[in-house]
Amino acid sequence: APGEVEVPEDFAAALEVVPAAKMVYHRQSYSRQRAHVDAINGAKAPETRRRRIDKAVEMLQAQAED
Repeated sequence: APGEVEVPEDFAAALEVVPAAKMVYHRQSYSRQRAHVDAINGAKAPETRRRRIDKAVEMLQAQAED
């Protein structure tokens, strides 16, 4: 659907584990969601991708606690 960001499976799975992070992510604007997903999809190496997913989840979780 237009205005909806396609969430990669591995990022979606990481968000499932941390409901607070998932909630914050889904409340964010299209452009904020897109920025997270683009950063994750831009990783070449699997370990870089994993790190970026972990970092995104951490950032989102921190925002939930504000």
